[in-house]
Amino acid sequence: MTRIFGIRHHGPGSGLSLRAALEEYAPDCVLIEGPPEADSLLALLRDPGYQPPLALLLSQVDAPQHSVFYPFAAHSPEWIAIQYAQASAVAVRFCDWPAAASMAFVHEQAQAPEPDVGTAPRPDPIALLAAAADAGDAELWWDGLIEQQTSAADVFEAISEAMAEGRAGHLDPRNALREAAMRQAVREACKAGAQRIALVCGAYHAPALSAAITPKADAPLLAEIKRLSKAIKLHVAWVPWSQSRLSLASAYGAGMPAPAWYADMFVAGERAHVRFLARAAVCLRAADLEASSASVIEAVRLAETLSAMRGRRLPGLAEVREAALSVLARGDANRYALIANTLEINEAFGTVAADAPSLPLKRDFECCLRALKLKRTAEIKSLDLDLREQNGLARSCFFHRCRMLGLQFAAPEVKHGRTLGSFHEYWTLRFVPEDEIKLLEASQLGASVHDAACAQMLDGLADCALDEICTRLQSASDAQLNLAVPKLLSALGAASAQGDASLLLAALPPLLNLHRYGSLRGFAPNQIAPICTVMLERLSAGLQLIARGINSEAASAILAQLARLSPALESSEEPAWQAAFAQALESLDGTAVHPMLRGYAARFAFEQGAGDSQAFSAAARLALSPVVPPADASDWILGALKGPALVLSHGALLGLIDSWLRGLHEDDFSALLPGLRRAFSEFDRNERRIIGERVAQGERALAPALSGIELDPLRVQMLLPTLQELLR
Repeated sequence: MTRIFGIRHHGPGSGLSLRAALEEYAPDCVLIEGPPEADSLLALLRDPGYQPPLALLLSQVDAPQHSVFYPFAAHSPEWIAIQYAQASAVAVRFCDWPAAASMAFVHEQAQAPEPDVGTAPRPDPIALLAAAADAGDAELWWDGLIEQQTSAADVFEAISEAMAEGRAGHLDPRNALREAAMRQAVREACKAGAQRIALVCGAYHAPALSAAITPKADAPLLAEIKRLSKAIKLHVAWVPWSQSRLSLASAYGAGMPAPAWYADMFVAGERAHVRFLARAAVCLRAADLEASSASVIEAVRLAETLSAMRGRRLPGLAEVREAALSVLARGDANRYALIANTLEINEAFGTVAADAPSLPLKRDFECCLRALKLKRTAEIKSLDLDLREQNGLARSCFFHRCRMLGLQFAAPEVKHGRTLGSFHEYWTLRFVPEDEIKLLEASQLGASVHDAACAQMLDGLADCALDEICTRLQSASDAQLNLAVPKLLSALGAASAQGDASLLLAALPPLLNLHRYGSLRGFAPNQIAPICTVMLERLSAGLQLIARGINSEAASAILAQLARLSPALESSEEPAWQAAFAQALESLDGTAVHPMLRGYAARFAFEQGAGDSQAFSAAARLALSPVVPPADASDWILGALKGPALVLSHGALLGLIDSWLRGLHEDDFSALLPGLRRAFSEFDRNERRIIGERVAQGERALAPALSGIELDPLRVQMLLPTLQELLR
């Protein structure tokens, strides 16, 4: 005898009704819609270390990125059936078609030609039934009819009959194969001696499984399943899942609009709305917002009144939302949004046993989490790591290694307005189930997180450009991958001997940063000092070659690289390196060099004291003379202004810029104004204020640069508003 129990995946009412029906029916074998490859893992769930939400992860052994999850929540009917079978010492197995066959089928369908435009999609029986019942929302209709029931053991026959009407006349190839596999599982259970079989499946499949279809009719379909299954070999494991990933918003096909509300329905039954609104008050109080007991009572009454007005037996999600928003949040949508995630989604995370079978890399990852006292949570958590402390440095190295493997749970965070010493790091943590797939992919690289990260750093190293090698070396230092550093240094030395000046410019800043701060992580700076020396000597010889005959876009890119390299060299405290850089900038002379780079070189020489005030003034007058095209003069100014505004304290430059602006034609001024505004916008607020004050002083502020020149006060007053707008 076989009874079919058609359920809604993750439906709390379906789960409660199924529990009552199983207790009444007392089966000796329970079959559950799910991948048969995972049958051997069902026995593991007797260990209390496995707590939902969980998921079965099935991935291709040779291509782990091709994976599929089968999630379970505490209120999922499939989970309840498993718990019932194990508590009653009853045989339990999965009865769907193999996941390997499903993956192969999807792959073949993707390779097949596009179907005809007229092909009808699979109908949604619930939507059809809701329309027949004149219900506006199919989800709300199903929830009120099925999921808000607490123990309706006799509901399954009605569900099967209704689904038979909803799917009449339609059967797609995929479901034909799946249902043939389920029918075959029932036959095999009967052959094994089962007398009372309970088959738990999606409600859509129930009519097809109760129909009298002979083994002979299913034989071609079973042969096709066997053919598909041979193509793929799978790795199967239990992995933690998050409740938020059970929501429709996570793009999960069988997801729920509000998993936390469904959990309330499962735990509290007909008083789910009371539980929901009480939790809403708790959340508001945690956010320092007022929420009294009287307001909770009023909200409960409002939810019940709304449900009665709408002809619903109990308040649903729509009613409790409206009640919480109107009463507890006082009509403020922003206030309700503060607590909506906790009330409707929640970030509960499941657990697996510490000794769960898994690949070596996964076990090492879990050991690292325990050793570093990191707990899995789907909530976003910020960490401030002090790298002077042993645990802070160990956590930082672990996070950097995980990022090399593509794991998403740890991301560096940029903080402003706080202490940003070299010994501080800020990270944001949030565990996501997709990291399980990344761990499977990385298992091919090594048996530990450290070894896998080393292998990832060295993968494809021979084909890496100079800047990529420098980036990898910096990452290896951050992660303390001491085994990878020698090979990276060897590749760096070879690449630095071949790269041109543009590659050297991009590669030097991270190297200089590593030279200064690498010792904090145990990296010996003297390992890269000789390489930096050689690279700076080659830059000094080759910078002029890449600065000649280029357009403004290329010059702007070189200027940005020079601006990053200059402060890195200043902080290195190596006079020989600074001298080599100064010599490289001295070579940027002559009309063939782009004026933007000539302006930066003149500014650098003035700031370093290599040039005096008169030399700088002479360079500025020459660059801004009337015979120079306005675009070239503007580019020279952009280069001269790159960096702090200290250079403008030299009155000659500010005065010359003023004189040059006053001499521009109106069309030239309009064309060059956006670029000049961008240049001045790079100064901070205090620097712009000081410049504005000097401009506001007008004739007195510019007198040192304009001595001996007669000024028309009226024309000066007309120009000042434009300059103030320019420097704003």
